[in-house]
Amino acid sequence: MAEIQFHYPSNDLLTVSWHGWFSDVRARLGETEIGKVYAFEELLKGTTFKCPDGSSLVLKYGLGGLFVERDGQPLPRTEAGHARALRPASWALYFVGAQSVFVGLLMIFFRGAVFGSTTYGPLIFIMGLLYIGLGVGVQRGKVMALYAGIGLYLLEAVVSIGLGIAGGQFLSLGTLGLRVLILGLMATGLEPLGALKEDE
Repeated sequence: MAEIQFHYPSNDLLTVSWHGWFSDVRARLGETEIGKVYAFEELLKGTTFKCPDGSSLVLKYGLGGLFVERDGQPLPRTEAGHARALRPASWALYFVGAQSVFVGLLMIFFRGAVFGSTTYGPLIFIMGLLYIGLGVGVQRGKVMALYAGIGLYLLEAVVSIGLGIAGGQFLSLGTLGLRVLILGLMATGLEPLGALKEDE
C-alpha cells in the first residue's frame, strides 16, 4: 500500500492511501477516515468529500499526480509528499541519462567495429551525465533543473529525429511513443515543483 500526506489547516495530516494503480483509495484526516474512492476513473473526474469541519475536500488525479483541494484551495504536500510526487520526473531523467551514458560508452569503445566512423560518442556520454545531474537537481526540488531537462530532451529529440530523417531513417511509432512517455513523466514534476517553490 502506498500513501501521500498533505498539510491540513487544523494541523492534522491528511493521509491518502491506495493499492496498486490508485485502487481502493482512502482519505484519512488524523485517525478519522473521511472517504473512499474505488476506481481510478473517479479520481480522474474528481471526487468530493465532506470533512468533519464542514469543508469540502476534492481528490483528483492530474498531470502532476494526486491533488487535494479544500474549498477550492490546493492543500500543500508534506516534504515526503513532494518527494514522492517528483519521483517520475527524476526517474525519467535518470533513465535517459543512464541510457545516454551506456550508448556513449559503446560508441567510444566500439567506434570502428560497430558504429563506423561516428564521433558522437563523447558528446552522448557527456549529455548522459548532464541528464543524471539534472535528475539529482529535480529530486532536490530545483525548478530550473526540470526546465533544463525538458528543454535539453526536446532539443536532443528534434536533432536526433532530424538526423535520422536526413539519413533516410523513418521514425518508428515505438520510438515516438517512448519519447512522448518520457516527456510526459518529466512534465509531471512541473506542478509539484511549482507548489514547492510557492511554499518556500
